Amino acid sequence: MDGFSQAGAEKWAELSGAERSEDIYKSIAEFDSGFADYIRDSSFGMIWSRPGLPTQTRSMLTIAGLIASGRMSMLKAHLGIAHRLGIPDAQIKEVMIHMAPYWGIPAVMDAMRIFREVVAEREA
Repeated sequence: MDGFSQAGAEKWAELSGAERSEDIYKSIAEFDSGFADYIRDSSFGMIWSRPGLPTQTRSMLTIAGLIASGRMSMLKAHLGIAHRLGIPDAQIKEVMIHMAPYWGIPAVMDAMRIFREVVAEREA
């Protein structure tokens, strides 16, 4: 593995857990191995691994971006990552509430539903 590949694999494992990140990578690679490499190397090796912002801040920005762009299918996974990183639920709620005037109430309501599902699953 080159530098970005190694950094990407390590960051992905830090965020999702080693076993889970490998499973996700393999699932994407079954669709297309080059695409799996691209995600690992660019998203996790080049972006998530950059200096300048703490990983927790990057996680909250990712949650904000997913909600703002309506990408609710990825929100559940990133809420799990935020929990794994130790971001308190109260901070995630505040991000949602703070941004409601910018995203729109329907987007935040969708995000709240997913947030509640994630918390309920975690507490079950």
